[in-house]
Amino acid sequence: MPAAVTAQDIVVASLQALGIVGAGQTASSTDASDSYKRLQRYIDELATQRLTVYTTTRTTKALESGTTSYTIGTGGSISIPRPEWIPYAGLIIDNAASTLTELPISVFTVQEWANIRQKGLASGLVQGIYYDSAFNSSGYGTIAPWPVPNVATLTLVLYVPTQLAEFADQNTTSYTFPPGYQA
Repeated sequence: MPAAVTAQDIVVASLQALGIVGAGQTASSTDASDSYKRLQRYIDELATQRLTVYTTTRTTKALESGTTSYTIGTGGSISIPRPEWIPYAGLIIDNAASTLTELPISVFTVQEWANIRQKGLASGLVQGIYYDSAFNSSGYGTIAPWPVPNVATLTLVLYVPTQLAEFADQNTTSYTFPPGYQA
């Protein structure tokens, strides 16, 4: 099992690898602070790269009859960190059933969404979603189910890549990474 590390451990190892500090030396507070800021920016950048995401989270949202779109992002109607993309989605067709049945549904590309002429079409069964990941001032993306559900028994299931979170602090919180991520 990989050893737990702090952000400061990563900062010091990076400064040593760059030859800024030698083994056993202490980094200046300015070098350590600047390196920590760069580390946070790097973690933020990794969230946009598909190959650096090591896990997927399954999230559900009960759909409301007649609702044409939902916000997604911390504090939105689907309150999870706003994903850069949604690779897979499903639909639970009767959220009150004793045995839930989940059907796969499409995640429409921009082209596929543009080709749908009646975006407000209503139905008792959603066939897909369009995800507009455009970042707005609230930090939300938008999910539009299609057709728009006209029943209140459906639950949307999203399989969302879970990005690495930025470090909570520089010195005290320890983290353990999956194999290959510590480097």
